[in-house]
Amino acid sequence: MRKQTNIPSHNKGSFLALTIPALAVGLTTAHSAVIAPQTGGGAGIDPSGNSEIDAAATGSALLATFEALAGRTTQVNWSGISGAIGNTIDGNDIDVRIDHGTPFVASSSSLQNYNTGNSGGGYQWTGTNGQQLTISFGTESAGFTNDRSVQSAGFALLNFGGAYTDVTINYLDASNSVLSTQNFMGAPDSQGSSFGGADYFSGYTSTSPDIAKITIDLTRSSAGSGSSLVGLDALTYVAIPESSSALLFGLGLMAATGRRKR
Repeated sequence: MRKQTNIPSHNKGSFLALTIPALAVGLTTAHSAVIAPQTGGGAGIDPSGNSEIDAAATGSALLATFEALAGRTTQVNWSGISGAIGNTIDGNDIDVRIDHGTPFVASSSSLQNYNTGNSGGGYQWTGTNGQQLTISFGTESAGFTNDRSVQSAGFALLNFGGAYTDVTINYLDASNSVLSTQNFMGAPDSQGSSFGGADYFSGYTSTSPDIAKITIDLTRSSAGSGSSLVGLDALTYVAIPESSSALLFGLGLMAATGRRKR
């Protein structure tokens, strides 16, 4: 993993008091494709080879902190995605849905520009002005319901060149209150012109498992003209840190022992 360089990012200030009412929680939506989860949970977020992270979004947690998270799931294989309205990861516990606000076709790409690792493929699509992606945590059963939340979540956004004047990422709770707002501006990739645009990491850890969804909004220059291929990879999340799970389990055992003694 290479040291992050100082590619420009920017901060629009704190938006923690805002809510985004357009997103409904708990509704069941149809899906375009359901894919298998990344097994093992220990896949690298930014291993050596292919695209390597150039910078973090303003306000992001440290990439190294996320790499070290215990019990994390990191999705690096997007084989099977196909849909214009979105795709779903059918996980072992928590399922994950990626919705396309304005329909566009996504596909799995093993090309270096859209893939952080040496195996699998990134989530690639044609980026245009005004696009929004929504990542939601929930339950998949003949449709997706946004009824789950996690404590930590993060991902890599890849091949974002200088035409992207603003990419804004909002981490939201179940009532659509904004927990964290992060931003970056596109730039050339520090690995060289063959890698296209720069690659960014965004991550957030909350004080409790209350991250229900994440929105990613794209703004391009020149009054929104033009488009380019971009990608998402290494989607990472932790429901409850392992230390917290162990504490809750221990408290449960203590309560059960107390009941038996009485």
